[in-house]
Amino acid sequence: MIKYFLKKFRDSYLFSIRKQVYDLIERDSRITDLGCGDGELLRILAPKISYGLGVDKDRKEIAFAKQLTKKIGIKNLEFAEGDITEHSGNFDYSILMLVLHSLDYKSREKVLKNARKNSDKVIIVDYENPSLLGEKLFIHADEMLTGHYGNFRDYLKMDGIESFLKRKSVKKFNTDEESIKIWKINQK
Repeated sequence: MIKYFLKKFRDSYLFSIRKQVYDLIERDSRITDLGCGDGELLRILAPKISYGLGVDKDRKEIAFAKQLTKKIGIKNLEFAEGDITEHSGNFDYSILMLVLHSLDYKSREKVLKNARKNSDKVIIVDYENPSLLGEKLFIHADEMLTGHYGNFRDYLKMDGIESFLKRKSVKKFNTDEESIKIWKINQK
């Protein structure tokens, strides 16, 4: 029950950030959303993109994404249960939205390497070290409840995503939420 309310709160909390991601995507792009969860971001992007593939290891989330997408008649999206560290394909964009902080270091490195290999551009949405007490408490509680807390703490200790991006062509965007940023990596 608590997870349900956290999800509802998280969805409303992330609405403006999803809008920013929407604005960064070029029309008629091919997208892969790695760690897509229930597919909400891809459903938002569907009218703008030519094709979207969501990949997540959670069988229930993928089943829900497929069912809802079919029910509302979206034809340009597919969802697959799978390991995002092993994913391959040819896309204009790979999106990693609030995923990297939940992975161990080796998996973070592998996902980012594969995303860069399989896409022209990579968009990452994830945490910076939260400084506001309310945000810090919410984020830490959320990570404890979702079972990522150990990896999340390791992610923060290692300076988050910044340690992976120092040598790349990266543009960083602020969001309405102080502790969540967007990074866009241009490969070419």
